[in-house]
Formats: sequence, structure tokens, C-alpha cells
Amino acid sequence: MHVIHMGHDVYKANDKIAEKNRKTLDKHGVFSVNVMGAIGSGKTTLIEEAIRHLKDKYRIAVVAGDVIAEMDASRFRKLDVPTIPVNTGKECHLDAKLVE
Repeated sequence: MHVIHMGHDVYKANDKIAEKNRKTLDKHGVFSVNVMGAIGSGKTTLIEEAIRHLKDKYRIAVVAGDVIAEMDASRFRKLDVPTIPVNTGKECHLDAKLVE
């Protein structure tokens, strides 16, 4: 196996923005969860079930990031939770800059 040394941390910029995001959320008392997994692995269903079980006890909102964000976002809206769809364009995850 060959190892290619990049000479710098390619995630450094994302990590800086992510830390800023964490501080902002903490400042406002927001607990956040990032759900990641392969396409079709059940992420949306897991989030829907979590919403059903927790929405009477906690205030819940969703930032739904996907290549076609409106698909999952519409499912979350049916559960009466505020939902912000983010079209990532080509990837199925949210980099820190997309939620900044």
C-alpha cells in the first residue's frame, strides 16, 4: 500500500467552522446530532422514530442534507417539526460550512 502525504490537514478549515458551529449551538442550549450512513441504511427512518418518541418532551428541528434534500425534508415536515432542507449538490452529508 502506498501512502500519500498531503502536507496539510485537508479537514482543518471544516474543523474550524465546525467548532464555531458547536459554540453557537452551545450558547443557545441546542443539542445536535449528526446522523450519517450509507444510502438506504435507514437514517431517515431512524430520525422519524426519534422524532415520534421525543417531540412531546423536547423541541426538535431538523436540518436535512441530501443530494435531493426535499425528499427527506418532506417526511420530517409530516411529523410537524421545523425542517430546513439543504441541497448538498453531490454528496449525502453536510460539511460544517453548509450549516454555518
